[in-house]
Amino acid sequence: MIIREILLVLLARSTLGHLTTNRLDYVINEVFLSVPEKPDEVPNHPEQVKTDGGTFVEYYLVGNNAYLHNDWLGCAYFFEKAVQEFRDYSGVVANCRINCEYERQNGEPLFPENPENIHFFDGIMRKTLCLKKCLFRDLAKAYRFFEVDDAFREIFHSRKPYEYLQLCHFKNGDLQKAVSAAATVLAMHPEHKLSVGNLKYYSTLEEFRPEFLKDEEKKRFVDSYLKGMDFYRESKWQNCIDEFEKSLMTFDQEENICRAFCEGSFNQGWHPDFTTSTANHFTYCLRCKRNCTKDMSIVGTQKYPDVFPSHYEYLQFSYFNVGNLEQAIKCTMTYLLFFPENEVMLENLEFYKNHPEAKEEFFAVRKEALEYYQRSRYEKTLLQFINEEFTKFFEKQKANS
Repeated sequence: MIIREILLVLLARSTLGHLTTNRLDYVINEVFLSVPEKPDEVPNHPEQVKTDGGTFVEYYLVGNNAYLHNDWLGCAYFFEKAVQEFRDYSGVVANCRINCEYERQNGEPLFPENPENIHFFDGIMRKTLCLKKCLFRDLAKAYRFFEVDDAFREIFHSRKPYEYLQLCHFKNGDLQKAVSAAATVLAMHPEHKLSVGNLKYYSTLEEFRPEFLKDEEKKRFVDSYLKGMDFYRESKWQNCIDEFEKSLMTFDQEENICRAFCEGSFNQGWHPDFTTSTANHFTYCLRCKRNCTKDMSIVGTQKYPDVFPSHYEYLQFSYFNVGNLEQAIKCTMTYLLFFPENEVMLENLEFYKNHPEAKEEFFAVRKEALEYYQRSRYEKTLLQFINEEFTKFFEKQKANS
């Protein structure tokens, strides 16, 4: 389903059944939050931030202040600037972490011996030095000694600036941007009532166009994925293969960028010992990385939790239709890794087993999918262990105190 269909989806939802189709009944919601966030500290000179360059946090605070004072032009400018700055900042940080991790893995420890697993910390120190050099080289000066806290990370991750932008753009007479801002919120939060109401109102305006519906935070793999689905429906098998293989490669790149950005600072709120501190920070990063999987599930207007393995469902039939039996079988085996009881794929597997041209080595799971599956399974198991065992421990201690 493509993003242009978002309005039809929203209008069809039973939760909106009480809304009438009479244009006069629509009310534009001018206050998007029950109590708009009041910044603790706003830069004194917005124009200086605008011209000299600030951080995305500063731009967000100035935009927030402009919103509270009905300065719609300033609101739109500074929130858009904040979104772009955050996008650029997170991209640089993530790429530095990915490149430095590659350097760590391919580097040599200072000594060949590994007493007390010191090679791990040797690598951490070399990666840290690499990161410092990379960040000082590639980040703007405003970010060289900058640390973003959890609150602002979540503000941008949850797309909150777009909640403000949909009204700011509307007040400025830019319906196209107002609609895309609302659609961007709804892509992640489909039941966001105020955005649903506003989008429903926008759709009644004469200048509204379906093509205005655009997710501004759409992942890059989505275009290839949707093109692949279109080619699949049209039985254009080679085109379908090309797009889904491109989508898989881009999906992996984007998820790794998301996961790398999770390795940021963490305020523990106390001063634990070395082991506990390491475990706490690791758990914090791990939870964030698992959320990347959820973020990657947004395709068009819908969330598809199984978007990664679904590539192989389309690919197996497409490869079969172009005569590539080896890849057809491997994609079938790969899909069954995630869904071992899928009846259609099991029937396909039986067909391939009896195919005269099938070879034993064809019956293998694709490497990138196996790595993805094993990592995901281990992380889920580890998080479950952390949640259950530490909860049991603390409840027991509380009961005994």
